[in-house]
Amino acid sequence: MTMTKKSVIAAAIVATLGMGAFGAATAFAATDTSDGHNPMQNLITAIAEKFNLNEADVQAVFDEQHAAMQEARQEDAAEHLAKAVTDGKLTQAQADAITANMASQKTFFESLKDMTPEERQEALKTNAESQKSWAEENDIPKEFAPGHGPHGRGPGRFMRGQGMMGEHGEQQGDNGGEVQEDNG
Repeated sequence: MTMTKKSVIAAAIVATLGMGAFGAATAFAATDTSDGHNPMQNLITAIAEKFNLNEADVQAVFDEQHAAMQEARQEDAAEHLAKAVTDGKLTQAQADAITANMASQKTFFESLKDMTPEERQEALKTNAESQKSWAEENDIPKEFAPGHGPHGRGPGRFMRGQGMMGEHGEQQGDNGGEVQEDNG
């Protein structure tokens, strides 16, 4: 098999597996964790070995896909918020506040990678409480508030690999306000 064919096959595998893996990942899933372990490293190594590819090249494909998916989630969030404003579900000021909060949450989740599991758990708990207060102070409707929606995430889940809409575009259900933490 030529190197070009191997690269195409590997890219197809990476794209297929990476989309699912990154779709469920948190904002820091593709980076090193506090113990120095990259959660995707075993898959990257396996693909590189199976197709006799340079591991750094496979990692680069994963990183490119992760960045593209994050950008797509941000665009989806912006469109969803714009539609909510148009539909009268949010004011422009609320949408702007949510957008700013999403950016700060992205920074928060990136900071978790440098924490121990215990520190991370405590930081997530504190952040969940802070987000609830933030939503109340900014009069954010429940369906748009962080900590609500599928898996305990509001719009901020765009920064963590989750979408606001279900697989076929239907709005996801609410979990009753219970905050759930990612374990992966």
